[in-house]
Amino acid sequence: MTQSNTNLTYGEVTSAGRKEFCNIIKEHLKPTDRFIDVGSGYGKITTEIAETFNIPSIGIEIDQEKHEIARKICWSNRKNLITLIHGDIRKHLDLLKTVNILYADNVTWDKKLTELVFDNFNGVFYAMRLPEKAKQFAKRYDLTVSWFKESKSNIYKINTKDLR
Repeated sequence: MTQSNTNLTYGEVTSAGRKEFCNIIKEHLKPTDRFIDVGSGYGKITTEIAETFNIPSIGIEIDQEKHEIARKICWSNRKNLITLIHGDIRKHLDLLKTVNILYADNVTWDKKLTELVFDNFNGVFYAMRLPEKAKQFAKRYDLTVSWFKESKSNIYKINTKDLR
């Protein structure tokens, strides 16, 4: 594993957590919205969003093995709406200009990466961790996850347009 890929294993949002996330985002969703999951792992949230809301959904994953598995298990009747990309978001910041809803399970990210993604995105930002400058403006929700014994993790929502 290369130096830049040291934080790749952390668990995931469970199937119950994906349903909870869908319930959270549906409050403001429009048919013209476009979604991205940065650090999409096996593509489960990417697929869930496309199938549930019938909107274009992109997943970008740095880990080659996870990306290949995601492509193999993407059994969906909405494949035309799902784009799975193997890559590092730091080299694909242009993707952030093509979407208006972003999800990042960024529990293991360093602060600089979170800030980079946050600063280059303009829309509704959902993340497990936020830059310090944004926390006071965010709304907090709970999602069911696999990496905590108590099974719940915070996810924060903030519209970055409100801060610009």
